[in-house]
Amino acid sequence: LMRGSFLDIVQEEMSQGPKRKEARSSLHAYSTQVLGMQNKWFHDKIYTMLTEEKRALILLPRGFGKSTCGCSIYPSWALGRDPNVRIIIASNTFALAKMYLRQIEQILSLPSYIEIFGNIMPDPRSSTWTDVEKIVVRSKMMPDASLLAIGVGAATINRRGDILILDDVVTPKNSSSPIQREALRTWFWQAMYPVLE
Repeated sequence: LMRGSFLDIVQEEMSQGPKRKEARSSLHAYSTQVLGMQNKWFHDKIYTMLTEEKRALILLPRGFGKSTCGCSIYPSWALGRDPNVRIIIASNTFALAKMYLRQIEQILSLPSYIEIFGNIMPDPRSSTWTDVEKIVVRSKMMPDASLLAIGVGAATINRRGDILILDDVVTPKNSSSPIQREALRTWFWQAMYPVLE
């Protein structure tokens, strides 16, 4: 019985090894194998942009999965590959940015995620795991959060990040006049862009 169990484990590991490697190296494979997504051709284009471009502007109609791909799938994959990465997610409202952090937390707790990347969530949850910022288990001591949610116009003093995701930050409500558009430009170039390292 023990020998059979051991062989079953070895065979399972051998069959799952390529799947794990593929999910770790390919955002497309991760989205399908770990999250069960049924990607369309344009999702693959989004994944390519997110993984191969230093800067990307993704413009697609509503309902095409831009936010899901960019604000939930990509950050969870990036953290699994490198728990030391620091990701800032900004959205037109603070509440929406926090919602993306909740989605990422749900992904990080999935058995299929843990099987590929291990459990990177701290246990027990502490002051480093809030609805605004989260620090995963990582190998480097850093003051900055692994994930940070902010709304348009928020201050970013003393914040640093490796990945900056802006989701629907320009809306008719905050960009209908030249003054509002200039305020958005100023916020991006003076508050957001400088946080990138």
